[in-house]
Amino acid sequence: NLFHRIEFTMGLGIAVEDIRQLRESFRAAELAVGQRLIEGTGKLLEGGNVQDVSPSLDDLMADFTKDMETSLEVLDSKGVIAAIAALRTHIQDKPKISGQEILRLVMEAYSIYLMLLRNHQLNIDDTEGLYETFALHSDLCSSTPELFSYLSKVIRESMDSIIEDKKQEDLKPIRTAKHYIQQNYMNPITLKEVSNLVGFNDSYFSSLFKKGSGKNFSEYLSEVRMNKAKELLKETNLCIANICEMVGYNDLKHFTKSFKKITGLKPNEYRKLYA
Repeated sequence: NLFHRIEFTMGLGIAVEDIRQLRESFRAAELAVGQRLIEGTGKLLEGGNVQDVSPSLDDLMADFTKDMETSLEVLDSKGVIAAIAALRTHIQDKPKISGQEILRLVMEAYSIYLMLLRNHQLNIDDTEGLYETFALHSDLCSSTPELFSYLSKVIRESMDSIIEDKKQEDLKPIRTAKHYIQQNYMNPITLKEVSNLVGFNDSYFSSLFKKGSGKNFSEYLSEVRMNKAKELLKETNLCIANICEMVGYNDLKHFTKSFKKITGLKPNEYRKLYA
C-alpha cells in the first residue's frame, strides 16, 4: 500500500538440487519476470513455464536496420518511428517469443540506432551513458506497448534534437553571409564573393540563402542598402547623390528606381515625408 503507484511482478526460479545449478534457477526467474511484458504485472510468474527458446529474428532485425538507416540518411523522423512500429508488429506476431527476448530486441534496436548515428556522423554526446539510461528505464517497463512507446519517445526526442542542430548548422553560413553584407553593403558585393566566403559554390549557396532567409541574395542586399538609405535620408542633410554612393550604388538613376520600387516613393519624396 505504501507503493500504490508501483506495480510489482515476482519471477519464481525453478527448484534445483545442487548449489551449482543456482545460475539456472536465476535465469528461469529472470525469464519469468520478463513475461510481464506479455502477461501483465501484479503476478507471480513461474520460470518453469517459460521456454528460453525464441524463433530466429535475424532477418527481422536486418530489415529494421535497413529501414532505420534509409530514414536516418535523410533525417526522416517519421520514417524512423515507422520502422519502430513495424518492428513491434513483427515481434508481436511471433507466437513463441518470450518477454525477455522482446526486451533484448528492443535494447538491440536502440543500440542499432546509436550505431547508425555514428555511421552517418550524426554524433550525440555520451552514447554509452544514453544506452545505460535506456537499459535502466526499459527494464522497468510493465508491458510490450509501454516498452515500445518508451523506445519511440527516446528516439523521437533524439531525432528532434539532431534535426534542430542540423538546421542551425545549415543556417550558420547564412548568418555569416548576412553579417558580411551588413558590414560591406557600401561596396560592390557579388554572390560569388559571398559564396566563396562561406565555402560554397554560388549556385548552391543561392538556393540555400533563399531557403533559409526567404529572400534571394540580391533582394537581401537591396533591402540592407535601402534601409541604410532611409536612415540617411531621415537623419542627415546629405544630398541624394552622396547617399546613393554611400549605400553601394554608382548609378543615381538605378538607385532612385530601386528605392521607389521598395518604398513607393522617390528618395526626395521620402525625405520630405519622414525627415
